[in-house]
Amino acid sequence: MGYCTLSVMRALLPRSFSIADANQATPTLTQPAGVGTVDTRTAQTFIDLASQEIDSRLAPVYLVPLQRIKVVETELVAPAKRGATSIMVYDNGNFNRGGIVRLRDDDGSETNEVDRTPEATASIRQVDLVAPLGRDFSPRRNAVASVVEYPDPIPAVCARLAVSMIIDRQFVSDQSPDVSNYGKTQRTLANASLDMLISGVARLEGQEHTGRRFVRASLRDAIRTAADFQPGGGKEA
Repeated sequence: MGYCTLSVMRALLPRSFSIADANQATPTLTQPAGVGTVDTRTAQTFIDLASQEIDSRLAPVYLVPLQRIKVVETELVAPAKRGATSIMVYDNGNFNRGGIVRLRDDDGSETNEVDRTPEATASIRQVDLVAPLGRDFSPRRNAVASVVEYPDPIPAVCARLAVSMIIDRQFVSDQSPDVSNYGKTQRTLANASLDMLISGVARLEGQEHTGRRFVRASLRDAIRTAADFQPGGGKEA
């Protein structure tokens, strides 16, 4: 899996684009006129390509591939039955849409994805899930829900790069010139975030630095970034 989910990627796509599953009966996608539709398999491929680009940029500073970290963990306040698409926790404020949720109890664990934002749920304790639960989870079995994700701003950077690739592919086929300003903006924002991570202005929580074993990475000289990738200056690569 790449550094972002399809839900995060959909949030950044313009309204004229959509991501949908292919019809199993026919190999083609059903789409309204004038709407660019990308199947989920192709979208996931773009996410993987964007993740590879992120790894190549961060490799001089961080050990890659990056690792997910547990952002928050909370107990379930009510039993969650098999097949349910929601769970109840003390506070759903950290369960953002598109985030990965790991449910665990004394008998095992499984992962899921948050379906709606906390503001859209019926209660501050409700967390809606994308997929039905595979089995029961009970507070009596010490059931807990954890948010596990890649550190900020990696999911947003990955989604921006993947979206720019999808839009550029569409413009190559349908438009002239073959580069979208919206796609260029997404790449510029993504590269600006990566530049801050590489130069040390920002850091990734819970990730290991590369460098000498007994020397703190923060004591080394700051890594200079290419002028072409400086936000607001130079041309885009």
